Amino acid sequence: MQEKDLKTSPKQRIFIAIIAALMLGASVAVYIAIILSANSSSGSDLSAVDEELIAELESAYSAKNEEYESAANALSSKYLESFVGYRSNVKGFNATAANEKSTVETEDLKIGDGEKLDVTSAGYGAYYIGWCADETVFDSSFDNYDSPTKLNAPLVVERDYLIEGWYIGVSGMRLGGARIVTIPGELAYGDSQEICGGTNSPLRFLIMPVAIDESFVQLSDEMSELYMKLLYAQYGIQYTGEE
Repeated sequence: MQEKDLKTSPKQRIFIAIIAALMLGASVAVYIAIILSANSSSGSDLSAVDEELIAELESAYSAKNEEYESAANALSSKYLESFVGYRSNVKGFNATAANEKSTVETEDLKIGDGEKLDVTSAGYGAYYIGWCADETVFDSSFDNYDSPTKLNAPLVVERDYLIEGWYIGVSGMRLGGARIVTIPGELAYGDSQEICGGTNSPLRFLIMPVAIDESFVQLSDEMSELYMKLLYAQYGIQYTGEE
């Protein structure tokens, strides 16, 4: 995802953490840094923390999470069996050759029969496996890549928060299909951050886009907002939702 000049809104950072779980720790650190900075500039202090509000938000988040997990598990039951079979396609590739081409390469494993995607498509779900040239899997939709028992919640794809190569790579796919996408470093993270042992690393994804209903998208949005409200409340800052 060359984080297309990443807009650092809270919602977008949460989505980045989903697609790049490898960077989760760093993302959380960034959240805290932002909040501490806001706390300093606003003149608020930890003595202003509202414990009652925090408890209320924790309860709401827990309840929403149960609802979200239930919906995610239903989707997992539908797609797990077919997606597990795609793990055999995770193989090493030539990093130098991938970067020299400077273009996204694709290989369709299955042609879907759903809506056709283009580079501007959004609001669909996606299960994926991401790996490095040496075959190291850095992230996947499985609960455990080596011994999967279920699929985590699908990534809810929106515009402008994934690397550019993702959008190019899924263009032309239909929902329900499966495709291997090889992304050169300049269309992935470039030199903005390290992954696969360095910067400008080419990445390969196996992507299976799926249809999700509006209720699941709404659940995802509500989870993101509750998370940010809770995070802000823990530092005594009022969350306005402004980007």
